[in-house]
Amino acid sequence: MGSEASPRESVLAAELESCRRLCEELTTIIDSSYDGIYITDAEGRARIVNDAYFRITGLSRGDVFGKSLDELIERGVIKESVARKILGSKGAANILQEIRGRQVIITGTPVYDEAGGIRFIVINIRDITELNTLKSQLESTRRLTDLYFSELSELRLQQLQLEGLVVGSAVMEEVLQKALRVARVDSTVLLEGESGVGKGIFAKLIHKASRRVEKPFLNVNCGTIPEALMESELFGYERGAFTGASREGKIGLFEMADGGTIFLDEIGELPLSLQVKLLGVLESGEIRKVGGVRDVKVDVRLIAATNRDLEEMIRNRQFREDLFYRLKVVPIRIPPLRSRPEEIPAFVAHFTTQFNRRYGIDRKFSAEAIDRLQQHAWPGNLRELEKLVENMIVMVDGTTIGAKDLPAALAGGGALPGDDPGALDLSAALEAVERRLLRKAIDAFGSTRKASRALGISQASVVRKMKRLGMTAKAGELMQE
Repeated sequence: MGSEASPRESVLAAELESCRRLCEELTTIIDSSYDGIYITDAEGRARIVNDAYFRITGLSRGDVFGKSLDELIERGVIKESVARKILGSKGAANILQEIRGRQVIITGTPVYDEAGGIRFIVINIRDITELNTLKSQLESTRRLTDLYFSELSELRLQQLQLEGLVVGSAVMEEVLQKALRVARVDSTVLLEGESGVGKGIFAKLIHKASRRVEKPFLNVNCGTIPEALMESELFGYERGAFTGASREGKIGLFEMADGGTIFLDEIGELPLSLQVKLLGVLESGEIRKVGGVRDVKVDVRLIAATNRDLEEMIRNRQFREDLFYRLKVVPIRIPPLRSRPEEIPAFVAHFTTQFNRRYGIDRKFSAEAIDRLQQHAWPGNLRELEKLVENMIVMVDGTTIGAKDLPAALAGGGALPGDDPGALDLSAALEAVERRLLRKAIDAFGSTRKASRALGISQASVVRKMKRLGMTAKAGELMQE
């Protein structure tokens, strides 16, 4: 009979079997790696090499096992060794190589023993040929996308000019891009700006660039509808709702705009009683007709516009704060024309073409006349400029409209209040223009914050310019909010 194993031998046998299984599992894991793995000892001799390494490099096991790195380099088996770099620097290293016509990145990481010496070097080799190919394709696609975007932008700008929107300044390009971005979603938009700056044009632009373009766009001026009729106009009424009402009742503007966009211009003129009802519509997406007992679901995108300071109206209890924040999901401020005079020549050309075609006339503005127009403050903004161009096209004889043909306020040879008409000092003229516009804005709005918004510059710039020009607030106590 054979002797039985002692308890100690049994334990050792079990540990040996456990180590064998662990070694097999580790080998399986390493061989399963898509990247090549090459593990060397401190002398640079191969200890463990997985199948992916041989696949990538085209070498065989006989090429690498039992040989030092120096031998492999001398025989030309490998060109450069990341392990040699690690042995020299005692730190991790990376190299890029071309192997068999393919780009690979080789990363080496040292494994230290307890004394701080290098015990092993773990080398990872990754084929990045496909990644580089994808990168080139991505760059090519990006260049093509940029080209298409440029062409689409050009076509878009041409279309916008046909619709009366001229973009010729950095500030208006920013406004345009913001409007086009918000057009992709259904967020409520609040267009802010002085009267005549083109808020209605931007509202139409947002609608036309949205997914609702095939649905109705209704333009409602809250300042032109009598207060007594406004609720029934917006929300409709049931038959017999009030004396004089139609027997059939009436559908409101919100229902008429279902699926599309409703543009509430001059939203600051909306009575407080209707502000509450509008807030409810925005929150629930439902309306209730005058005299009605049930709510009607509507799918309407709301764009509002105002030339008033709604925050000041809130302080004066003329506008609801909760409605203000519900409307101001995406605020877009359109700067006045005087803050972008570089766009005036393009607008003049657009309006000239428009009215020449309408009236069968062929006239143009001289360069001197356009220069005078660029010096004007345009309190009425685009609306004022449009009407002036129409007047000049209709009333002036001859083919060219010169500076002498302009209204007296514009044809004064460039002289400014307080200037010497005979002086040709450009710096003095520019200072005079700045002083005049700053004083006008400060007197009109009463604070540097509001004046800066009207002038299209920062509050700090207003304060800085006033200090440079030696300007102070009048007795009206200027507030620097």
